[in-house]
Amino acid sequence: MRDGWIIWALLLCALLGLAAPARCEGLWEVYQLAKANDPQLRAAEETLLAARQARPKALAPLLPSLVASGSSGLNHFEDKNPPVDLKTGVSKPNQDYDSQKYGLFLTQPLVNLQYWLGLPQAGQRQEEAESTFQANLGEFSLRLLERYLRVVSNQERLRWAQAEKAAIGQGLLRARRASELGLVSPTAEQRAQAGFDLAAADEIAAEDRLANSREELRELTGVWPEHLAHLRPGLPLTPPQPNDLAHWQRLALTANQNLLAKKHSLEAARLEVSRQKAAHVPTVNLTAGHFYENTGGRVPGEDLVTSVAVELRIPIFEGGATLAQTREANHLHDKARQEYESLRRQIIKKTSDAFRGVNESLRRVKALEQALKSNQAAVQATQREVEVGTSTMVEFLESLRDLYRTRRDLTEALHEHLLHRARLLYQTGALGEEQVRSLSLLFQDGPPPELAATQTATQP
Repeated sequence: MRDGWIIWALLLCALLGLAAPARCEGLWEVYQLAKANDPQLRAAEETLLAARQARPKALAPLLPSLVASGSSGLNHFEDKNPPVDLKTGVSKPNQDYDSQKYGLFLTQPLVNLQYWLGLPQAGQRQEEAESTFQANLGEFSLRLLERYLRVVSNQERLRWAQAEKAAIGQGLLRARRASELGLVSPTAEQRAQAGFDLAAADEIAAEDRLANSREELRELTGVWPEHLAHLRPGLPLTPPQPNDLAHWQRLALTANQNLLAKKHSLEAARLEVSRQKAAHVPTVNLTAGHFYENTGGRVPGEDLVTSVAVELRIPIFEGGATLAQTREANHLHDKARQEYESLRRQIIKKTSDAFRGVNESLRRVKALEQALKSNQAAVQATQREVEVGTSTMVEFLESLRDLYRTRRDLTEALHEHLLHRARLLYQTGALGEEQVRSLSLLFQDGPPPELAATQTATQP
């Protein structure tokens, strides 16, 4: 029984190293903080607000244009055949005089096909921007979840590394005392020392990974994350519903926000071809003016003029610019079509990867759960053998280390399963704020629940 108490002391030392912080930040709180502080998301919002001006800009040329203008000038007039003054007999070939003209001038396009085609094109550009922003929002949610879970995984990895090191350290001390008394061979002490050195290296690596992952999360939130809430026990694990890859691929091809944005971009490129071709079509404008004009010179005059006219402009030749712009628009339309097809294929592949990832991670979680039960049984069996003297403390520590690492792998597999589900939602355009709020309910504050399971498995 004395060995049983020693084992209990080792476990207690390990659990003290795993004590959880008093306060943790949940996924929803971190999401709200990141949403208010992420520069990339803020830039995407400003891009959307700027793109919403496309329709007013396209409508403006179709509305009346009213301009107030005025001019005042000094003129020099020179007459090659000046008349002669009959009274004085003097001619005045040169004359300087002032002139003024100011008024209001109105232009209203009546027929301009380019302007009218620009209106639906602007609508497509705005819809592209709206879909792009929704895609950015989904990408932000996925990016945040990935970084949040990376920090949580590294927190758990560090806790288990510290627990493993503490337990092996106690076993190393006992092996040294036993070696000094001649109760065990030096090999037992060396094996315990090798295990302790490996655990110390794992702890250093875990600390570095945790610091790096916290830096990644701070890039989004703007603040340093201390401790994050972990997954609740009993996470519901089910395959995708329906568990049919073709269904999810069809859904992605109709709802993926990036693909919808590219579809609007393709339509805008098609309209640009028609808009450039419309430069060959005549235009008709209604013009009106009301102005005052004061002219000097030989026949000075002062006039107040009101005019209304219909102006017809027929394009004939502009140096080939219209043809060149039309060819350019055709090539850009073909480019947009190829980009759309490329993105469509990428989405099919990424949806397939996410779908398979959900099912494969589910199988891996179940396999690790079974491995955890086996490791717990192995720890209990080794513990009994130590008590009766058929196994050594080093063998017990090795089985305990396997238990720690299996628990760590299981936690990371659960996180990976959650990420694959989020990726599948993202590809189908369904990952957003409400989904993150629902996912946040899967996390809880307090010590990790697996501590109790480990305590039960190793209690003497």
